[in-house]
Amino acid sequence: MSEKQAERKDFSEWAVTIVYMAQEGVCAKCGNTLALGFHRHHKDGNRSNNSVNNLELLCMECHRATYRGAKRKRLQSHREYEKKVFDNLNEVIESTLKGSLAGSTTERLLEAMSTSLKLSRSINHIDDDIEYPPPTITVFRRLVEQNALTDAYMEGFKACLSAVRVEAKGGPG
Repeated sequence: MSEKQAERKDFSEWAVTIVYMAQEGVCAKCGNTLALGFHRHHKDGNRSNNSVNNLELLCMECHRATYRGAKRKRLQSHREYEKKVFDNLNEVIESTLKGSLAGSTTERLLEAMSTSLKLSRSINHIDDDIEYPPPTITVFRRLVEQNALTDAYMEGFKACLSAVRVEAKGGPG
């Protein structure tokens, strides 16, 4: 472990929860949802400054945009490899559509491409340190959404009952 890595401290879980709620579950840079995963990011770049004010949660792509040095090279290496695999995928699809590749061969090639991309992600540490929202936040959000839906349903139900009452009394209708 290098000296710089030894200095690094992690944000506490409570700080992550507070910031997640303050950001309303979206990336601080682009506004995309963090439900699919996020990274903790030191705003000032100082890895030992773990005050809540220095923490922001970023989606994976926005965090990758902050990479420098070896991390950036690994990401570029993976993306170059990914492009080659997708170019090969297009060739496989074209060959399959022309009838020059059997379906079973296509299946094996697709599986091999998928496996090689997963291996590249692992070798290049593309998905390291991805976190997901704490279960308590997820459950709380679902409860809030469920309550909002229930309230909307009840308002519609009450409006329908009012309309039926007006019609029963011989009112407009």
